[in-house]
Amino acid sequence: MLVVVAAIALLGWTSFWARWWLLVVPALVALAFADTGAAAVLAVVVAAGVGVNRFVGNRPQVSAGLGLLAGVALAGMREVGFVGGSTLLAVAAAIPVVVAGLIAAPAEGRRAVRSASAGFVAVVALAVALAGVAVFTAGTRAIDGLDAARSGVDLARDGDQPAALAELRRGETDLRTANDRLESWWVAPARLLPVLGPHLDAAADLSGTGVTVAAAAADAAEAFDLDAIGPVSGRIDLEAVAAMRPPMDALVAAIESARASLDDERSTWLLPPLVRELDDLALEFDEELPDARRAQEGVTLLPGMLGADGERRYLMLFGTTSEAREAGGLLGNFVEVVTRDGVIRLGVAGRNSDLNDFPGDGMFADPSLYPELFVAAGPGILSQDWTRMVDFPTMAAAADELYATMGGRSVDGVAYLDPAAIAAFLRITGPLESAELGRTFTADNVEDFLLREQYESFDEHSDRQDFLTDLSVDAFDRLLEVDLPAPSEIADVFGPVIRQGHLVFTSLDPDEAGLLADVGVDGRFPQAGQGDLLSVVHVNKGSDKLDAYTNRRTDYVATLTPLDPLPAGDSADSGAGPTGDAEPAGEPADAQRWSVEATVTVRFRNAVEPEGLPSYVVGPVWRQTAPSGVNLVEMSVFTPWDLDAVTIDGAPATAATYAEFGAQRHVTTIGIGPGRETVFEFSLSGIWVGDPDDYTLQLASQPLVHEAPFGAQVTALGETLIDTRFFLDEDYLLRSGVNIQD
Repeated sequence: MLVVVAAIALLGWTSFWARWWLLVVPALVALAFADTGAAAVLAVVVAAGVGVNRFVGNRPQVSAGLGLLAGVALAGMREVGFVGGSTLLAVAAAIPVVVAGLIAAPAEGRRAVRSASAGFVAVVALAVALAGVAVFTAGTRAIDGLDAARSGVDLARDGDQPAALAELRRGETDLRTANDRLESWWVAPARLLPVLGPHLDAAADLSGTGVTVAAAAADAAEAFDLDAIGPVSGRIDLEAVAAMRPPMDALVAAIESARASLDDERSTWLLPPLVRELDDLALEFDEELPDARRAQEGVTLLPGMLGADGERRYLMLFGTTSEAREAGGLLGNFVEVVTRDGVIRLGVAGRNSDLNDFPGDGMFADPSLYPELFVAAGPGILSQDWTRMVDFPTMAAAADELYATMGGRSVDGVAYLDPAAIAAFLRITGPLESAELGRTFTADNVEDFLLREQYESFDEHSDRQDFLTDLSVDAFDRLLEVDLPAPSEIADVFGPVIRQGHLVFTSLDPDEAGLLADVGVDGRFPQAGQGDLLSVVHVNKGSDKLDAYTNRRTDYVATLTPLDPLPAGDSADSGAGPTGDAEPAGEPADAQRWSVEATVTVRFRNAVEPEGLPSYVVGPVWRQTAPSGVNLVEMSVFTPWDLDAVTIDGAPATAATYAEFGAQRHVTTIGIGPGRETVFEFSLSGIWVGDPDDYTLQLASQPLVHEAPFGAQVTALGETLIDTRFFLDEDYLLRSGVNIQD
């Protein structure tokens, strides 16, 4: 701004001496590139004033005034071409007037200009020097402050609240000191200079933004005290939770405001190094903001989930993956978890037989809301089959409806956990002693016991189920009594079992369900979107526990072949997705269609040695569907594509197809004897629309006892889009050109 004012003054002074017609040049340039209507009007006034001044006798005083107006009009030009282009154009338009004026001016005038210029340069140099000192001293403090703030965030995630708070406060102090120096009065003149001014403004604003965010983060860290929340004796302090809400609201608002201010700081004068710093900081805010919003939503909804507004009741279902179901394993036991005013207690506990033996059959008010195969399994008679569904939120709605008709009552949410989740609980609670069995259960041995050894430890089936109920209740009770570790440790323990589907939870309240979905704990079946999808699941239909002795491997091979002529040089990016055999509708005119030919090969090995195992492991004596040790497997493939054929060990087999959760489910069933490996091969076809560079493959896993090797190879026009192999133990989204290798 200071230089602009000086330049306008120089143009006005030299216009006094320059030839009258030279002012037409800056006037016309300013008019041609005016950024606003006011600047355009000003340029017209200058051009018209030149003519009028000539008519009245070319008065120098009028020319000087018109020169000042021309300078103002040039300052109002829009950006032209590259950064600083408009400035260079304005200088070029003004140079003829300035040069001609200086030549025509008397010697005294030229000396005055030289003296003024020297004084101006001295003032600018002093301003730059003072700003340099401020920037140097502030820069060091700002870097220290940012480092401390980042360290504080990391420590907060690790659960070290005192250290996190100390670092965040230190960061706040350093950033405030840096901001005070950049906002000091001796820096103000330099902020009027071009190039330097925008950088000083940006640095001051960024340091001020850093102060606001660091202070808000420190306040949130101070309020977010897990020790104060509990649980203590099974109670979570709801007042402490409520106290977190204001600082979390302030933190989210601060980050949102800071993120917006970064965009506002993008002056065209900023040099690349500062632009990169702005980009890096914007990326950090973009990464932190979703977590902050989730925490904000969590502290908002948690009191209600803990019974702040009245009693809440949740149904906790225990399953075993040794008898596989779509959502995990056969349900054996259940327990109600009741919350009220932050107090958490266990309510009714029982076995699946308690529900199954309730007089009358559980009925759905509207069976069409649920998958056909799920309804056909008779979950209103056999509660152990409630997990016969790949989408847990839908399963939870069904469980709530059925539980209320099978001796229970309506609940507010449903959880599922299996032996892997029990092992995770014990990593937090420590070992559990069993006087009945005379042994100690730890995180390292409880899973194998629940999947295999338990069947050899009890003579009576009912005794075994009662023991499982007691063990689960004891583990949960202990969890409510122990001091919780750092959030990062909790995430390390429970994160894998949640991602792998061994522990899932959803609420029947839409807002709470949305939060649980956002944090990835709700077991929702993924959607293909605009890409491909594959999920291979199997169900043990033999009422045995043979899946503890099985292994499964899946390979997916797909080839994309263009159906339409390719656009010149490449295929079109339509943004459309899979369509099966149906003709695509509503696509862009240049959408590229691809024929998909795919094969899903599943190798299933039954490695059980039946001798010595109880009948309810290898097959009850009353079962007529298959001999002892034969795993009666219902194998399903979820995909967008149509089924052309299915073979089992190379021989043609029959299969049925159902529509479930946005995909086609192709199903076939066969019994696999002890020591046998059976190969299922599903041949698929369909039409995909899009650009192969944007191809994605969404994989949905199934919770299993053993790791499930998976391989995928997808090609288009002879080029490999995906070629990968790993253990499919959680959901993955594979992208073209980005592969996973284990």
